[in-house]
Amino acid sequence: GGNSLSDLLVFGRRAGLGASEYVRSLSDRPKVTDEHIEAATTLALSPFEPKAEPENPYTLHAELQESMNDLAGIIRKEEELQEV
Repeated sequence: GGNSLSDLLVFGRRAGLGASEYVRSLSDRPKVTDEHIEAATTLALSPFEPKAEPENPYTLHAELQESMNDLAGIIRKEEELQEV
């Protein structure tokens, strides 16, 4: 809805600050190499890579809308959310 962007900004920032505070408090911090960063970047961007047979965005939108309407309405059940 209309509050999604503000929720994302506020709670995303709070989550990020909390995560960074947690990591700073660790006595043994995890090591992150350039290879880790490259692998995470590749994984995060992979859905945006062109495919041999690209999906029709209108079909994808219609399928997503149908799934969300059928299974993720206002009243939600865990098993239906797992199916979505």
